[in-house]
Parts: sequence; structure tokens; C-alpha cells
Amino acid sequence: MKIVIIGLGAAGFGAALAAKKQDRKADITIIDNKDFDLLHQCGLPFVLDGEIKGFDKLKHSLNLDKMGIKLVKGDVSEVDFKEKKVICGEEVSYDKLIIAVGSKPFVPEIKTDNKIFTVHSIKGSEELKRDIKKGDKAIIIGAGAIGLETAVALKKKGMDVKVIDMLESAFPRAIDKDMSAIVEEKLTSMGIELDLGSEIKEIKEKAIVVMATGVMPNVTFLEGSMVKISKSGIEVDERMMTTVRDVYAAGDCVGVKSLINKERWPSILANNAYREGIIAGSNAAGGDKKFKGILGTFVSVMDDIEVAATGFNSYFAEKYGIKTIAGKAKGKNRPEWYGPAEELIVKLIADDKGKLIGGQAIGKGAKERINIVSTAIKAGFKLSDIAELELGYCPVVSDYYDVLVMAAELGIRKLK
Repeated sequence: MKIVIIGLGAAGFGAALAAKKQDRKADITIIDNKDFDLLHQCGLPFVLDGEIKGFDKLKHSLNLDKMGIKLVKGDVSEVDFKEKKVICGEEVSYDKLIIAVGSKPFVPEIKTDNKIFTVHSIKGSEELKRDIKKGDKAIIIGAGAIGLETAVALKKKGMDVKVIDMLESAFPRAIDKDMSAIVEEKLTSMGIELDLGSEIKEIKEKAIVVMATGVMPNVTFLEGSMVKISKSGIEVDERMMTTVRDVYAAGDCVGVKSLINKERWPSILANNAYREGIIAGSNAAGGDKKFKGILGTFVSVMDDIEVAATGFNSYFAEKYGIKTIAGKAKGKNRPEWYGPAEELIVKLIADDKGKLIGGQAIGKGAKERINIVSTAIKAGFKLSDIAELELGYCPVVSDYYDVLVMAAELGIRKLK
């Protein structure tokens, strides 16, 4: 069995490991164009702010040769699906193919004489870091995770930072406006200027310009091919197989099922990419695993601001015709009588029958609460189930009446 994997990111690595585990005798080849193995891409903003000492810390050597996996360096220009060959300067034949090519930055056209940067690769981030100068102006286009993490990083380096987004709030696709307002207040208090709800077509003032307007599937080489591609990415089934037999796909380049409304959804998080790669790799090597879908669970940390979310926010619930109720509670991450405690806010979104479909949290311990909410949604929990959770208590790290339970109880009061 000859398995070829295009791309060595979280999905490609997961696929290689799973294929090798499923079939120890499988002949596995990975095609990738980097001059190193794996990049921990989500760490790029934290190198910019100095939390991580150098971009080399984000490079990871996998010792593929010791695993019996061949690595071919090159850019894929074409795949001949009939002859089962990948063209990347040389021709590499396959029995099963896994496409794990990730995403590329979406950069809208904006008129400016300034150089435009993205925080997506080592090269682009290194160029940005070299141009950081205390007191200079930086304009970040995009108020999502990468945009805001980069904004905070540049502010910590002494730059005059402004964030612009055509949508009206921070993290608009993940959290509701009332929760965004909390984040925005914290960012403003740090001295970051926010211009939200504004479409920008031209930048005249001299500034570093960082585009953080999202990503798109990196599938140009597949255009016009037999592989079906939709707006969300390469279309795959539960086995991560594409519309072409013996061809699988995983990671940022695919669209997978949302666990909330079962619609096709972009998959742009490394944790999901790795899981999808495991499914694709195992099945390509003869397994029979299924990927059920995603909730889009994420966390972002900007200096001391921790934001996390999972499932649908109110905007997407309304967009897909789901009637909702919400429970929102503010508390502390531990009892104030023990010592200094930090604010923690949790918001739960449920349908009109109380079934949980989403959650948002801001503050110390946000990630832990959202991980519980994500698990609860997958288990089909209602608000009443959350209210009855038995959570660990110790005043050093938690309160006996947790803010997550509090939010559930407040939501229950709104049910008919």
C-alpha cells in the first residue's frame, strides 16, 4: 500500500501517524515545501510579543526517516487522479492520497503605499518583527484571534495600535456583542484603538499594516479537478474521503459537518486538523473510522485577557433559524476570602427547549469552562444538566458555586 500525503501540518502529521499505526507495512510519502518539518503556527503572535523567544521555537523536527516515512520537498502543481500521480517537480505515484495542504491568508484589496504583512508563516512574521519600532503606527485589519493577539503583541512593543474590522464587534463569529464589549473595554484600557463596523478601502497614513482578515483553503492546484470544492473547502464525508475514490482530505483545506446544524463548516483549528488527519490516515491505510463533526471550540489569550467559545453564538443561531435563550453570569475564578480573585464571565446559549448549543467565557479559567461546555454539547446536555454538574472545589483554584453552574441556572429561569 503506497500512501502519499500532501502537506505536513497538524493534519498531515496526524494522518502519517495513524496510517503507520493502522498498517505498519504501508509505504508512506509526505510532500511538503517547507525547509523544516512542522510549524506551530498559532504561536506566531507570541513570538512577536516576546513570550516565545524566537521563531525557531515554533519549528519541530519529526525524525520521519526513523519512522520509515519518506519526505519529498516540493510544491504540488497538479494531481492526475486517473493515473494516481502527484506532480511536484517529480512524479510521485500513490494507491491512496491524503490532501492536507492547509489554508492561506485571505487578503482583500486595500489601496495603500504601506507594506502589508500577514501573521501566517515564519517568513512573513519575521519581516513584520523587523519592522516593529516603538512609537510607530500599526493598523491591524481584522478583530479575530490572530488580529487581536497581534494587536496586543505590537502594543506591548510600544507601537501605536489601531484595529479595524467591517463587523461591529471583536470575535464577531465566536461571541455575542455583549461579551465582545467586555473584551473591547479591556483592549481600549490597554491603549488599543478600535474602529469596528467600518469597511476600509484605503490607508493613507504611514503605518505597519497587518492583514488578519481570515484564511481560505489552499486548494488552487485542485481547481477544475475531479475533487469537489465548496466555499468551506474540499468536500469530504464522515470517513474524510473526497468525491474522488481513494483520495482523502483533512485540516484547514476541508469543510466538515457542524455538530449544531449539520451544515458544512470551515475547519480552521489545529486540534480539529489533527483529529481529521487521524481519521483520514487510518482509513487510507484500511481502517474504518468516522469523523462526526466540529463545534469550533477555541481559546485566545491576549496578555491577561482569556477568551473562549464553542458551538453557535446568537448570530449563527438566528441565521439558521434556531430560537434561543441565554444564561449569563459573572463571578470570580475562586473565593475572594481566600485571596486575590479574578473576574470570570460565562454565557450559555440553548435552544428554546433548553438544549445546549453554544458557550462563551471571558476571564481566568475561561478555557476550562468552555471545555466542559463543548463536552456537554456533544453529550446532548440541557441547561438543567449543566446546573446539576458536580465540579471539583478547592478555594485555591475554584469556588463552590461555579459561575458555569450559575449561568445555567439563570438560563433555566427563561425557559417557558
